[in-house]
Amino acid sequence: SLLIDIGAYVSFASLFQMNKIFVIHGVLDLDTLGAFRPYGSLFHLSSRASFGSNVFWLDLGEKSLMSFEDGASFQSKTNIEVRGEISLDFQLSETGFQTLDLGGLWDAGSAGWKDFTFNIDVSKFSAESGTSLVLMDFSSHTQVFSGEFTPEINIINDQEELDVKLYFDTEKSQLILLVLSE
Repeated sequence: SLLIDIGAYVSFASLFQMNKIFVIHGVLDLDTLGAFRPYGSLFHLSSRASFGSNVFWLDLGEKSLMSFEDGASFQSKTNIEVRGEISLDFQLSETGFQTLDLGGLWDAGSAGWKDFTFNIDVSKFSAESGTSLVLMDFSSHTQVFSGEFTPEINIINDQEELDVKLYFDTEKSQLILLVLSE
């Protein structure tokens, strides 16, 4: 396990950090521009955390989990490549979620929406019906992600009156959370 505290900057020379737990409140980066391949690892990015500008490519292997609090970020348009089943968690604040601005979404030739699990905590969020939040904004996506949107979606919601829908806009390459009712 690795804890990167508030204000800390940690940089790896190695691109492979498999089956690790990263709790990030600061910045996680690479020594030089490249691909980071943390197969099977768990990442928790707090509201102040980010991936550094040298993480050009984030290659997520089987059983990887990434958890983002509102405010987490990427310092560059990082490409995301998926190689098997992964989970992405989003914890919304009262005001919503700061969009993760990313590069391309890649499938490594074998993955698709069926390999994703999205866990979205809307317990603190307060919004009006019709509000939409862009959780992830990709610059592009491979063809497989233009197909049917079939991930497992788990909404964590203490507010019974809040009804939401998650979808992928294939024209804009965006993962969007839509509030259907308040």
